[in-house]
Amino acid sequence: MASRVVGIVADAREDGHSTGPQPLIYACGYLRYWADSDYLIQTRTPAALSNAVRTAIHAVDPGHPVYSVRPLTEALHGALSQTRFRTVLVTLFR
Repeated sequence: MASRVVGIVADAREDGHSTGPQPLIYACGYLRYWADSDYLIQTRTPAALSNAVRTAIHAVDPGHPVYSVRPLTEALHGALSQTRFRTVLVTLFR
């Protein structure tokens, strides 16, 4: 099966802000194999939009699971929690 490059994106830090960017391929064909895809949707009303997003994803792939719908601020808070904790420890024991 041949592949076609349709675009090139800038460096992305998929494993968090503290690791360097790694080579990565974004490909729609792999979604059925990796069910933990992330979607970022910008909206002023995240709670109201979550059902519409679920419906749209299930219209394309009815078997694709959609879970952990949350605001980006909450996701960032979780991603930065270890760094924040280490910073507090360094500050306390300094």
